[in-house]
Amino acid sequence: MRDNLIDYLGELKDEINFSFLLLTGDIAHQGDHYNEEVKKFLNDVLEIIDISKKDVHIIPGNHDITRDKMRSLIIEGILGSKNASDELDNVDPKTYLGLLEGQSNFFEFYKGFLGTDYPQDELHFLKSSEQYNIFSMNTCLISHKKGEEGHLLIGRKKFYEAIKDMKKLDCENKINIAIGHHTLNCIETSERNSILANFDDSKIDIYLSGHVHDPSYNVTINSSASPFFELTSGAVVSDDYAIPGFVVVDVDLDNGEAEACYHIWNTTNDYWTVNNQVNRRTKNGKLDFKIERLEKKKENQIELIPEDSIDELESADIDENEF
Repeated sequence: MRDNLIDYLGELKDEINFSFLLLTGDIAHQGDHYNEEVKKFLNDVLEIIDISKKDVHIIPGNHDITRDKMRSLIIEGILGSKNASDELDNVDPKTYLGLLEGQSNFFEFYKGFLGTDYPQDELHFLKSSEQYNIFSMNTCLISHKKGEEGHLLIGRKKFYEAIKDMKKLDCENKINIAIGHHTLNCIETSERNSILANFDDSKIDIYLSGHVHDPSYNVTINSSASPFFELTSGAVVSDDYAIPGFVVVDVDLDNGEAEACYHIWNTTNDYWTVNNQVNRRTKNGKLDFKIERLEKKKENQIELIPEDSIDELESADIDENEF
């Protein structure tokens, strides 16, 4: 499946100029097996779509965590407190490092593959380029067991310290994307509402995630004046739980027109193809949508009249009675 994926991406490259790659976690299983085979596969992906590692963005998933009893006891203590969100925000440095320790193998892989340290102290962080701003969220700080969806916390203070810097960035001609391993529904309700409010204030256009291994999308209009888009990819693994797949998003920065095309591995006949089974709106395999922020930017631009056209206007005979 993965070998054929490289060939399939090569076919897509003939039609698409890829700008960047987002890996939304679960590179390994329970924090293990970041071996040379994994690195070779990812390097082959980068080579075939012709992007450099500076345009690769990776965040950890719950399977990138090495699980141990001591860390789980810390997490259960936080979640069992009267106000778990405040409790997590105010943990002492030693406890915070204990929570992060579960991701240490991922951090080592991140540095070895990308050549730069993951900003562990910040937890969440920004990267910017000429075409896009990426806000990377580490949603796995207290992830440690099955059935935790709906109860996860992100560390609101660290989240806000990172995302408030979005307001300082140039967003006028760029797409603003947030990525996290977990879907937003996996986050505890009050923190999820805070995330959506800050996404709105910071002009985040799309949230991309993984975790559920089931390709989907969610369009909401109750958190801002404009529709907000959450896209969930499949996984590059095939088992009874996962639907193997990925999503390619194409955005026109001039007018905000966007398209998310879902791709799937046909497990019966072993080939990659466009996925037209996400739901009825994507029966052609594509979700067409519009980022209104970029569309309004285009509408508000002033159209300048060429100088030669002005000369023609000045020399033209004008009948005042027409006005």
